[in-house]
Amino acid sequence: MARKALKPGKAVGQYIIRSEKAQDVLGVTYLGDEGPTAPGSAAVLIREVFPANLARRRGDKIHASRSTQRDEFDALIALESEKQKRYLALDTDGLIPALDHVEKNGTVYLVTEWPSGESLAQTLARDGLFSPGFARSLLSVLLPGLKALGEAGLVHSLISPTTIMRLDDGKPCVIAPD
Repeated sequence: MARKALKPGKAVGQYIIRSEKAQDVLGVTYLGDEGPTAPGSAAVLIREVFPANLARRRGDKIHASRSTQRDEFDALIALESEKQKRYLALDTDGLIPALDHVEKNGTVYLVTEWPSGESLAQTLARDGLFSPGFARSLLSVLLPGLKALGEAGLVHSLISPTTIMRLDDGKPCVIAPD
């Protein structure tokens, strides 16, 4: 069952929700704008922690589904907040840059740059299987970012052809950190 996402136009800190992009077991990812006061402001990805098995939304606020799950929900939000702060401190090729960490609506949000480019899923659909040389060139850029994640005590468990993009400048990066 799909969770009730924030509606377009809602503010998350200085960021404004444009649309919902995806839902997974841990949360909802939105396309947003950097701010309401800057016409033509840059698009951003906004990752909301909204665990499917622990939470529900009332209005804009996220709560534990049951009072017996409150401690588990609070611990998960605290853990995800700490993980987002560690991700925010990373600055390396191969990872989509984080812009902000927002605590609001009973949960936490990670704001990252909006990647402009093509996902590996799109490239695969258009061109077919990748050559070994192409795969090596991708991995040579992605591995340092994934290593930095590991050194920060983080793991990206949603890596797939849809979460790896070749940006407009040709460099690959992993998007949608979980």
